[in-house]
Amino acid sequence: MKKAGWILLCLALLCTCAGCRDREENHDLTVVAGMAVDGSNGDYRLVTETLTAGGEQEGGKRLLTRSNGMTLNGALLETANLTAQQLYYTHAQTLVVSRALAEEGLQPLLQALERQNSFRLSLRLVVAQDAAADLISLKDPQNNAASFQLRSMADTSWHNATSPDTPLYRFLADVEEAGVQGILPLAGLRQEGETRNAEILGTALFRGDTFAGSLDDRESQALLWMRESANGGLLESENLALTVVGCRSKIRCDPQGAHIRLTLELQMLEGSGDAIAQRAEELAEQRCRQVLERLQTLNCDAIGLGRRLMQRWPEETAAVTDAWDTRFPDYPVTVTVEAKLRDQGRVKGAEK
Repeated sequence: MKKAGWILLCLALLCTCAGCRDREENHDLTVVAGMAVDGSNGDYRLVTETLTAGGEQEGGKRLLTRSNGMTLNGALLETANLTAQQLYYTHAQTLVVSRALAEEGLQPLLQALERQNSFRLSLRLVVAQDAAADLISLKDPQNNAASFQLRSMADTSWHNATSPDTPLYRFLADVEEAGVQGILPLAGLRQEGETRNAEILGTALFRGDTFAGSLDDRESQALLWMRESANGGLLESENLALTVVGCRSKIRCDPQGAHIRLTLELQMLEGSGDAIAQRAEELAEQRCRQVLERLQTLNCDAIGLGRRLMQRWPEETAAVTDAWDTRFPDYPVTVTVEAKLRDQGRVKGAEK
């Protein structure tokens, strides 16, 4: 009898767990893939890319909705009113902002995103060279979401060390933290016959929340190595092509931080011999120094040298780092590169 009682109790509990309360039907499910923001602070022009389950094509259909608002919340509310659907932002992959808006400053937009519980902090930010709406409105023959494609392109560019792949939480941290500036992928359009396609151009540099300048893909490679944000890529020139498979950076400074020495150790494939190693070191050093010079001209420590000083020698460098924004443009920094070559064609024991 006791065993039968336990069975009845378990069955009763299972009945309370069955079913779906407030269940959403597939035809009511509208997922936001991404957004593009143009205009200016206080006058946003928003394009929202949504994917609706079911519809004209198998797997759903892609829709673009244009709205306006003085704030991001206002533009999002107008989007919901225009679609007459409940929108789900948790799967949004990409937020594209125009360069013009970034030059005004992204702080109001960033604050709105932080207050919105609907967005994940892994949302990827991308700066459009021109209009953000043009990037997200690109048509695909298979009706794929442009937001997902941009997310994939940014990830590929990061693996190739030609552009950063920056989630929202990381950019927010860089904006708030002392001794480092934020970076985002910079995207544009490429004309191929009658078709326009998106492409990642390089890196958008920020000073605080404001766009400060840009780097092309080769300059971005040097920045990401020095920043410790990527460890791959292709070091290439007219007579050299080496695949980078690893990158480590070391930072040293004199007492009181009077001079910074940044050393990069690059591990490369497809080469051997001291002459090739020396050529690789010279080329990588040249590019790193050029990028460093440009960053100091812009007063934009995108490498995060100030942050590293604060972390490694907080007491010794306090006098310097407390005024890092004014000290960085003229601060003496030496960059050296050590190339370690591997011959991937050699097999151990093959000569036996």
